[in-house]
Amino acid sequence: MAGLNDQLIEAHGLLGNFLQNYLKQIGGPSTTVATARIVRLPLEHLNELANDLTDEADRRTNSLNGFLPTRSDLLPKRNEVRQRLATLPENRFNDLCAQVYFEIEKRIPVPKVCVGLVRILYCWER
Repeated sequence: MAGLNDQLIEAHGLLGNFLQNYLKQIGGPSTTVATARIVRLPLEHLNELANDLTDEADRRTNSLNGFLPTRSDLLPKRNEVRQRLATLPENRFNDLCAQVYFEIEKRIPVPKVCVGLVRILYCWER
């Protein structure tokens, strides 16, 4: 389970970097139908969703056209979901990323990364 937690912590950091300005605008988690579904996800599925969102965020950040390529190591349904992420408008995609970001924070003590000039310090938020 520690490996899964580490993966979620990494995804949390990547989503946080992607959403820096957006998180400042919204201030905190919101309650929506999607949030209710995300709360019920088992940790493994939350990890998969977080990884797919970070892949899509990377694709959008690097201005790659189209959608995420299919991966042979994933089930066809998951590849379909990964490709559907590209069809979400920016505001809906950011909302979904933020909801997953806050859900990871609720489930796992995520280290807050403080970047200094010389080194990176990890400061626990809780």
